[in-house]
Amino acid sequence: MEINSGFYKCLSVLLIVAGEALSILAEMRAATPNSVSPSRVYASSVGLFALSGLALVAGYMLGYRAFASIWVITVISVSSLLIIEVALCCLMFNESPSLGSKLGLACGALGFLLSLTIK
Repeated sequence: MEINSGFYKCLSVLLIVAGEALSILAEMRAATPNSVSPSRVYASSVGLFALSGLALVAGYMLGYRAFASIWVITVISVSSLLIIEVALCCLMFNESPSLGSKLGLACGALGFLLSLTIK
C-alpha cells in the first residue's frame, strides 16, 4: 500500500481526532468536581494525556506523509479541537454553547471539510 492512500489518510485523521479527544477529556475530567481524591483524578488524567500524546504524534507522522502538507494536518487538529471540545462541554458540564460557539463550531466543521476536499 502506498503511504498516500486513502487508508493512511483516514487512519491519520482518526489518530489525530482520537488524540485530541483524549487530551480534552483528560483536561475536563480534571476540572470536573467529583468525589474521587484529587491525586487519583490527576493520575488518571495524566495517563489519558500520555495516551493522547502517542495518538497525536503517530497521527501527525502518518498524516504528513499521507497528505504531504502540514497545513492539512494542522486544520484537522485545530478543527477537531474546536468540534470535540464543544461536544464534551455539552456532555460533561450540561452547558449549551452560545451563538458564538455554535458559529465557531460550524466554521470549524466547514474548514475541516474544505481542507480534506480542496487541493
